[in-house]
Order: sequence, then structure tokens, then C-alpha cells
Amino acid sequence: MKKKKSGFGTALLMAALFLGVAAYFGIQAVQYLDDPLGVTLAYRYEVERTVDMTGFVVREERVLPDESGGLLRVQRAEGERVAAGGTVASVYADQASLDRQAEIDSLESRVEQLRYAQDLALAAETTRKLDARIAQNLLESRRFLAANRLYDAESTALELRALVLKRDYSDAGNGDIAVQLQELGARLLALRSQAEGTVRRVTAPEAGLYSAEVDGYETVLTPGMLEGLTPSALSGLTADPSTVSRTGKLVLGDEWYYVAAMSAAEAPAA
Repeated sequence: MKKKKSGFGTALLMAALFLGVAAYFGIQAVQYLDDPLGVTLAYRYEVERTVDMTGFVVREERVLPDESGGLLRVQRAEGERVAAGGTVASVYADQASLDRQAEIDSLESRVEQLRYAQDLALAAETTRKLDARIAQNLLESRRFLAANRLYDAESTALELRALVLKRDYSDAGNGDIAVQLQELGARLLALRSQAEGTVRRVTAPEAGLYSAEVDGYETVLTPGMLEGLTPSALSGLTADPSTVSRTGKLVLGDEWYYVAAMSAAEAPAA
């Protein structure tokens, strides 16, 4: 009888131990499968909202005097910075005065080219540099013409002409160059004497960026009036027909503004 009780107790103990181990692993499995934290694959992307609008670029501008009574020749490129007192344009009394100035510019260019050749006594290395610059200018001229950028093409052509003449003068003797410089100096002196009193300069009253385009809004829409500007007032703005100038204008300062009317729904995306 004692052996039967001992065997039954052992079996009962083993059964209890088995159930305890099974319950432990069961609880662990449930907790693993019921984990509140999950992992998922995320992708980064950007969202952009845009709004199309039409408005005005507002900046402080000063219209230059509208010169009349002569032939105007602007001497600044669009967007070029001009110092206070710098020459913006020249006004010539007649066509003869303008032609005389063109000849003076041509002679001055030739003098500069001759002095370049004379001072450097061009070596083979310098000649190669000139050839490289000539080739580069030819490519730039072709690119500007293809893009219909005629002003840039003209400027490049003038520089190219000067380079070609410098290259030609590199083979000339210093004695020949000195004679040519003397002749050109005498001719320039005579032309400048004839030009006195036939040309007047238009200068910049203050520093700024030059622009040849005068649209009539220079005095109508200014930075000072933006604070109280309403959408209705903006839509009613018209250019001032009396604001005209062949000379152009100066853009002053570095602060530019863009003003446009939009709905309240579009404003957060702007």
C-alpha cells in the first residue's frame, strides 16, 4: 500500500510541474503575439503647394531726366550698377557729333591695342593665350546670336575685334607701332578739340542699378505705400502716362517687394 501511494504522489507532482511549465510558455506566447508596439516601413516625401498669381515687383526707383534736343547714346547695360556721379548716357548735338564720337572710340581702341603690343613685346606664350581667347569669343558670339541676345553678342564682337587686332599687331615691329601711336595721338587730339561743346553727359544723381525700361509705375507704386494698400486699390492702379524718359531710370536700394491680390484660401500656400 505504501508503494502505491508513493507512486501516485510522484505522478501527481510531475503532472503539476508539467502544467506549470506549459502555463508559463503559454503566457509568454500570448504576450509576444499581443505586443502593443508595431514596426512598419516608412517612406520620406515632401508635399509642396503652389499658387499662381499676377502682381507687381515694387522697389524704390528714380526716373532720370528725359533728355531732348539731341541724339541720346546710353552707355550702361541693363542691370549695371552705376556709382553716384557716374555717366549714364551722352547727348550729342547732331549726327556729326555722334559720328565723331564713334571715330574717337575706334581710335582709342586702336591706341590701347598698339600699346598692348608694344609694352608686352609679345612672346609665343602670350600669342597662344590671345589665340585661345579669340576662339573662346567666337564660341560665345555664336551662342549669344543663337539665343537672340543681341546686346551681349555686340559686346562680345567688340572685344573679339580688339583681340584680333592685338594679335595682328603682335607681329609688328616696335618702330612701326611707335609711328602709328604718334599719328593716332595727333588725330585724337584734333577730334577731341572739335567735340568740345557738342556733347553733354547725363550722370547718376545717386548710386543704383540702371534700367532703360520706364513703365509709368515708378511714382504710382512705391514701397512707402504698401502698408495701407488694399486689394481693390491694387486692382485699380494704372501707369502714369506722364512718367516717360528715353534715358531710363535707377533702381535704388536692395529691398524689393512683390505685391499681388489673392483669396484667403490661397494665402496659407503663398
